[in-house]
Amino acid sequence: MLRTAAFLCATAIAVAGAAQADDDPPQCLLTASLPAHAPTFAQYPAGPLWQGKPAAPVLATHMARVFRTQLRTQSQGKPDFAGHYHIAGWGCGTSCISWGMVDLKSGQVVMADDHNYGDLDLFHVPDAPLIYRPDSRLLVMLGAPNEKPKREDYTYLLWTGHVFRQIAFYPYKAHCTVQVEPAP
Repeated sequence: MLRTAAFLCATAIAVAGAAQADDDPPQCLLTASLPAHAPTFAQYPAGPLWQGKPAAPVLATHMARVFRTQLRTQSQGKPDFAGHYHIAGWGCGTSCISWGMVDLKSGQVVMADDHNYGDLDLFHVPDAPLIYRPDSRLLVMLGAPNEKPKREDYTYLLWTGHVFRQIAFYPYKAHCTVQVEPAP
């Protein structure tokens, strides 16, 4: 619970840090705007929820060592993704988060950068940028992976146990339901 609150707090700080100019597009990558025909968490169940003591993160890569404190601190509780993983997130600048995950059974660390989904730009994301559940292998990202505006979207990723595989992509402009009122 504390780790989830810390992740949400870091996300809120990153989002709040982005001042929106009058001519900027609206923040509209919302969890409430997810495409209705998109993949669902129930379609990609995980195995049984793991109940053991969390293993210490194995810091085998340079990026895992750079973010060792966040990975260690945020992975001390129950699994929150795919049965036995815990997702950790931290700010990477104004309106941006980085993230990775720890296998609580083995301690294996998987960094988003290793799978081409790192440094998620949140310019149009006013709420949770990563949506996931402990009982599913589906992860939904809102924003622009690797801070590339052309990739700004709803990205649906399936965790195979070794890699993330993109299974759906919905450009945010096609599914944005936010109505912008004209300035007085």
